[in-house]
Amino acid sequence: MKTKLRHVLKSLYHALINAFRRHSIALLLLSALFLYLGKSNWYMQMLSSPGRDPNAPEMGFLAYIAPDLALFAVLIAVIWLLEYLVRNRWIQLLTIGIAVPVTIVSVSNLFWLRGTGNQLSLAVIQAGLSRYQDALPILKGGLGTEGLLLLSAAVAVVVGLPFVFKAKWKKDQLPVHHNPPLTLFLPALLGLLALLGLVEQRVHADRARPGWRLFADNVFLAVFDEISHTAELQPAPTQPPADPERQKGTPRADAPDVLVFIMEAVAHRATSFDARAPKQTPFVQSLAREGLYASQMRAVLPHTTKSIFSILCGQYPSMQMEILETADNYAMQCLPKRLGEHGYRTAFFQTADGRFEDRPRLAHNMGFDHFEALQDLSPRPEPLGYLAGDDIGAVAPLLRWVQRQEGPFMTAVLTSATHHTYDIPKRLLERPELAEAQSWPQPARYMLLVNEVDRVLQQLVQGLRELGRDNLIVVIMGDHGEAFGEHGGFQHDNIYTETGLHVPYVVHAPGRVAPKTTVDTTRSLLDTTPTVLDLVGVPFDPAHFDGRSLVNPTADNVRRYFACWYTNTCTGFVEDQRKLVFLPTARSWLTYDLARDPDEFQPQIEPPDAKAGVADIQRWYHQSRHTPQGLFWSEASLFGGAWQCRAGQNRCRWIKNPAP
Repeated sequence: MKTKLRHVLKSLYHALINAFRRHSIALLLLSALFLYLGKSNWYMQMLSSPGRDPNAPEMGFLAYIAPDLALFAVLIAVIWLLEYLVRNRWIQLLTIGIAVPVTIVSVSNLFWLRGTGNQLSLAVIQAGLSRYQDALPILKGGLGTEGLLLLSAAVAVVVGLPFVFKAKWKKDQLPVHHNPPLTLFLPALLGLLALLGLVEQRVHADRARPGWRLFADNVFLAVFDEISHTAELQPAPTQPPADPERQKGTPRADAPDVLVFIMEAVAHRATSFDARAPKQTPFVQSLAREGLYASQMRAVLPHTTKSIFSILCGQYPSMQMEILETADNYAMQCLPKRLGEHGYRTAFFQTADGRFEDRPRLAHNMGFDHFEALQDLSPRPEPLGYLAGDDIGAVAPLLRWVQRQEGPFMTAVLTSATHHTYDIPKRLLERPELAEAQSWPQPARYMLLVNEVDRVLQQLVQGLRELGRDNLIVVIMGDHGEAFGEHGGFQHDNIYTETGLHVPYVVHAPGRVAPKTTVDTTRSLLDTTPTVLDLVGVPFDPAHFDGRSLVNPTADNVRRYFACWYTNTCTGFVEDQRKLVFLPTARSWLTYDLARDPDEFQPQIEPPDAKAGVADIQRWYHQSRHTPQGLFWSEASLFGGAWQCRAGQNRCRWIKNPAP
């Protein structure tokens, strides 16, 4: 018996050496390990996420990694057999050439999953390569020193490990072409586990939370699916070159000032409008009591640049990752330009890095006269994470700008501290009760920062009143929501549940909007521009906008579309209290009754009566995705030379501080 056991162990030992002396096995097993680590981290966060339904059934972890196991089982078997049958030294070079890029993608996917809750996709990879200046700070923030070391070590192991095992093979004086059949045990085992996971997917697909479809796919299979299902893009909407001389107009004597306050990643449930957080945003709630509160407001696309465009231009952005809206000839009739034509001075302030996603050019094209970001604000706010800044830093610069304006102004303020990674400013950590706040879990840090945004808005409004700017319209909203694993997703880009779409929305306009006005119908951030134009008395053609004024009672129960930022990930609409979500890559759809199930834990999976709605969604999504052909990005200097964007989209660099 001992002899047989010794023989089996020796065979397994030889099989292990035989496997790892081949680059294919080292590559694929290591890559599978990184994918497993990424998904296990996501899975544990999902299970421990706040607000999730404790009674919701979950598939086992094996079901989530089944496609990964299946793909690597096939690749290991195919490449191993290729090495065994061909027995050519050039095969080794081929496998090394495959090993390095696949390992890089696998390790990167580990950190992307951990940081965003989403897998890499072809669109993300392409965006990262073409917009490296945007991707670099995110990668640095996500990878960090740990990630860079791990990435370097992974490549070294994939390339070098087989040579170590070859030396061991030679030392043990094993036959060069000795390939025990047990070598195929590894892919066979992976294949069996994958089959069990796929069976579990099939059995529990009608009970598991729907978000699993966005995470269970293998990253390489997802890329292949994108390539094989590339949709035809429509021509982008363009307009003729604008007159370089801005149209002049005389403002009305009673023209109000306008402040559009956009709160980065602030979900409706993170404010005082949610019964679970009654003291979270007291100032915003006080303004709502004195004005209008839209209880069913939703983002169009949960990504900041796209959301800014929908808010300030009243039209759907291009439903894709490319920021086509920064093109100089992209057709738009935005709020700052409209008000500028009627004598308003306009400015855009943000506490985030101004270089990200070509923000100065977008602001310029929308019609803003003045732009300040993290690099410009004085004193400069404390940088937070890889993108954000302390929001209190926008108050003093904005008030200084307002003091220089003699006539009415319109300004948009975009906060940023509530963006991932939810770093706490040092000034808050100096408070004894918050000394350990940076070590709190992410959801707790996020809620603290949302509360701080409320304080920033209060200081800003009080400062404007002290300057005598009492004739003021204040419009407050979240640009999108934020998720912490409630339905399997994190952050916002691909969150189609209410955690990512449902946002707070308040219009404070004394004398123009009656106190305690509530709009309970389904609305969209697209409605902001026509609403403000209505309130300030600037005439407009409603046909020029996709949104409808909140003070227009004929806009009830309009079908409001939305989409994910990643290509072909999700799209849908909300109509009244019915929500339909279509998942293109999964070719599946879900419906929710938001009145009965506001937390969206009880979706209907592929109900037949929703097929007509799915066809309508596909038609809208197809019409809303555009090619960059015909668009152009000039090298014009922006905002008095403070910002300049080189030719090519999304290539903006900061030049110098603007003159005070």
